[in-house]
Amino acid sequence: MASPPRRGRSPPKVGSSGGIKTPPASPKGKTPQRTPSPSRSPPHRSRTRDARRQSRRESRRPREVVVERVIRETGSSGNWPQLTKMNYNEWALLMKLKLQARHLWDVVDTGDGEYHNDRTALEAICSAVPTEMVSTLAVKDSAKDAWEAIKTLRIGDAWWRKATALNLCT
Repeated sequence: MASPPRRGRSPPKVGSSGGIKTPPASPKGKTPQRTPSPSRSPPHRSRTRDARRQSRRESRRPREVVVERVIRETGSSGNWPQLTKMNYNEWALLMKLKLQARHLWDVVDTGDGEYHNDRTALEAICSAVPTEMVSTLAVKDSAKDAWEAIKTLRIGDAWWRKATALNLCT
């Protein structure tokens, strides 16, 4: 009579001849390596013991101080209106609005503010003007100076065009 199969093991394989199959012999006397069978249940750990270990580890380590710095992104030049020869008034209104939204307009308007905010405003202004103006504006001491230079160049140009047009008409 056959014995019942043991728990946790599969019954022996029976071949067509009725005998038990043995694994094939390994070449030149090497023993075949067994792969470990997967465990049926995960390893059991005490949660309270792990929690105690974790709290002990944390009490030994000094606490880290996390410093956060908020950086305002000015975005790419595609976000800023581009100044042309004919759109200064519209450009100035939109730039003022966008700089106000980023809390940078006070730096441009009054000239007072942190250095970082001043440079951020100047970068925004340089991103919104034609490339031939950037080299002139980038060397200005403040964003206010750059804004005034643009204003002088564009309003002066408009005044000059009007004066020339009036002279041509008369």
